[in-house]
Amino acid sequence: MDESSSSTDWLTPTQTREALGLAKTKSVAKARKRGRLAFKWDASRGCYVYSRESVERYDKGRTLRPFTGNPLNGLSVEPDSVTPPAACVSSPVGRKDRPCHLYIVEAVGVDRFKVGSSIDVGRRIRQLAVASPFPLELRHTVPGRKGDEFDAHAELADMTAHCEWFHGPLERIVEAVEKAVSRNAAPTPPGQ
Repeated sequence: MDESSSSTDWLTPTQTREALGLAKTKSVAKARKRGRLAFKWDASRGCYVYSRESVERYDKGRTLRPFTGNPLNGLSVEPDSVTPPAACVSSPVGRKDRPCHLYIVEAVGVDRFKVGSSIDVGRRIRQLAVASPFPLELRHTVPGRKGDEFDAHAELADMTAHCEWFHGPLERIVEAVEKAVSRNAAPTPPGQ
């Protein structure tokens, strides 16, 4: 068997999903159908297998989209301030370590704030606005990791209104999000 057909060069759907940090194997099939992953049918395993090289290339291509403003209320953030630390962009990383923007959105008039995370905050805000009976305003964003969102939710457990929505002073919610991000930030290498 030559080096190019070695079984270590091909990953099962489960191995591919884990390497990419995807929640469902169905997402791997979507990437395959869109032509983003090299694959072949492996009759001995009874499933498609994916080229390790194409999986690594696909994972490196998934990057944080710069957030420059919110089309709903005009809040803008300097592009440099949303660039994640280099430690967040390394590959492969687990789902909780994926770079993203943590955001706080206010449902105007009802004293409710949503703490969430997204790679594309503007798109996410538009999605929320369509389903919301109240006008939404973006109050705060900060670059971080998906796991920081979970930590912020735990920090705000006593203020939970419903699921990812919280009630209380905006300052305390911002403080909890900032604390979660700073607690999980990569340590600065010596000499920098």
